[in-house]
Amino acid sequence: MKSPQCFAVIPARGGSKRIPQKNFYVLHEKPLIRWVVETLQETQLFDTIFVTTDEVSRVKSIFSTGDSAVPQIVPRPPELATDESSVDEVLLQMFELHEEDCFICCVYPTNALLKSSTILKSHKTFIEDPTYGVMGVSRYRYKLEKALRVRRIDKSLVPVFPAKIRKKTQQLEDYVVSNGTFYWTSLFRMRDSGSLFSDRQKGYLVADFEVCDLDEPKDLYELETKFFSKYREIQ
Repeated sequence: MKSPQCFAVIPARGGSKRIPQKNFYVLHEKPLIRWVVETLQETQLFDTIFVTTDEVSRVKSIFSTGDSAVPQIVPRPPELATDESSVDEVLLQMFELHEEDCFICCVYPTNALLKSSTILKSHKTFIEDPTYGVMGVSRYRYKLEKALRVRRIDKSLVPVFPAKIRKKTQQLEDYVVSNGTFYWTSLFRMRDSGSLFSDRQKGYLVADFEVCDLDEPKDLYELETKFFSKYREIQ
């Protein structure tokens, strides 16, 4: 039986508000999006690496003619380049005319710390049972059952889970959170659910030094610190 094609998609909208043009922030002489493209190419997993963007000229300028690291650029229509547009809508529109099932890895363009080995290992987890999606996750540093709520009236602390607050840490569950690194899915699965996410979802635990969510300008310092103190040593 023929294996499904495997595609990587990097959604790179240009309209970031809190960190303008963050997808093109230069880290160690390369824009973040270029680091991501090169990491994905290094895996040799993908038939095609797509960048879907409303900044076509900007993306083209990052990859020179004859460059070995040239993704296929997909212009994003204006209606899918607003603050309200979702990645689900972008992916479904991109593959609207694709008749055969395929595997899709959606990787956000600021994930310059991701290692190719992480993508390879998460792909292995995904193909074990492609009826499940796989997303990059991080472990919560603290147990949720130990959470305390701050009362508005007097600022006193109240346990959120009073029945479990006194339990030993080793007796409590581990929790993870999606960290905005990557998402594996199949096209048919995504069409059925209308989303990258569904009830059938697995997590792949990504090392902390490979994760840096760029929400605020101060996060750029964390990105730089992680890159120069840990990422470069491991490569």
